[in-house]
Amino acid sequence: MGFIIGLILVVYWIVQIVDCLKSDFSGYNKIIWILVLIFLGPLGAIIYFFVGKDQKLR
Repeated sequence: MGFIIGLILVVYWIVQIVDCLKSDFSGYNKIIWILVLIFLGPLGAIIYFFVGKDQKLR
């Protein structure tokens, strides 16, 4: 059961990294979010989901 949850978190983390790479941000926000995603792992992906997606340029 733990393996499945871990696998889901890793896949979610990768999806958030790809989303961040495809999106446009102002200034250095993209670099900062990529670093947050890489160093915080799945926790960074959750933070990006709630905070980072609102910072995207429309």
